[in-house]
Amino acid sequence: MLRSFFVRLSENRTIRGFAEGSSVGKRLSSRFVAGTSIQDAVAATQAVNRLGMHVSLDNLGENVTNAEETRHSAQLYEQILDEIGERKLDANVSVKLTHMGFDVDEKLRGTL
Repeated sequence: MLRSFFVRLSENRTIRGFAEGSSVGKRLSSRFVAGTSIQDAVAATQAVNRLGMHVSLDNLGENVTNAEETRHSAQLYEQILDEIGERKLDANVSVKLTHMGFDVDEKLRGTL
């Protein structure tokens, strides 16, 4: 339930801007959000891996609205997977079909 709450908050641009940009917002969200860049996620993953735990990475957001957003999301996940492989991280990715354009255009489904 708490996760759903934070996902909804992440969809609000004003609140998301506060959480990503302010020190208070970063402190409050740090338990749930590794950071705003792939490098942040890699660093957090390495720290958690050192504790002997597996990590599942998720790019927050979903329900892309056009092909450009879909391609951007796919490219981001490709970069994350490349980092996991190159750094031999004990991690996987969690992909939401709606974030990959599943409900944008049927023609996109096999092209990403």
